[in-house]
Amino acid sequence: MTKKPIGAIRSLDDERDYPICMAYEDKTMDIPENFTTSFQPPYAKQISGNCVAQTIANIMEVMYYNMMGKHEDFSVGFVYGNRDKYEYDGEGMTGRLACNHLVKDGNVKSAVFDNDCEAPGIIRAVNKFKEQFPDWKEFTYVPVSYVRTKKADEVKKFIMRYNIPVLAIVDTQYFYWAGGLHAMALYGWEGDTAIMQNS
Repeated sequence: MTKKPIGAIRSLDDERDYPICMAYEDKTMDIPENFTTSFQPPYAKQISGNCVAQTIANIMEVMYYNMMGKHEDFSVGFVYGNRDKYEYDGEGMTGRLACNHLVKDGNVKSAVFDNDCEAPGIIRAVNKFKEQFPDWKEFTYVPVSYVRTKKADEVKKFIMRYNIPVLAIVDTQYFYWAGGLHAMALYGWEGDTAIMQNS
């Protein structure tokens, strides 16, 4: 009997990974013991494979709220199904794959594309959406870029400076279930305890 995947796939190290200190200018910033960021309600998640896409859609909603001052739902399915034909077409996805496509293609609001099925069906649905709307990029919102880090201190500085949650790929053995990697939105710290939202 095979175990059903939790949903996140480990991204291998890559020469495009830069230290997160390159993302902010003030390297002497003090980190307060307690702080908070905008917090959106959790998604009702019934399936296992799209935790990376759930988390990224949530982070985009926080970014949109910070810019526009109002909440907007962003598509989970578009992030999850937006893959090139030579990329992995099963359940789950790497954080880097999702971020690369997000920077290249952006995401759309849920009102535009609200399909939340599993791969490979969601991949076919995204491709069909692109075929039906040749000008689909006119609907998209594109983040500027992304950075990657593994150090808690650098993540704290990033969240404090930009007030944006961070995509965290966590090992589920440290939580109440076991079985692999899972994506969560990391919002900050209370003392030494991380504040995470489980998608």
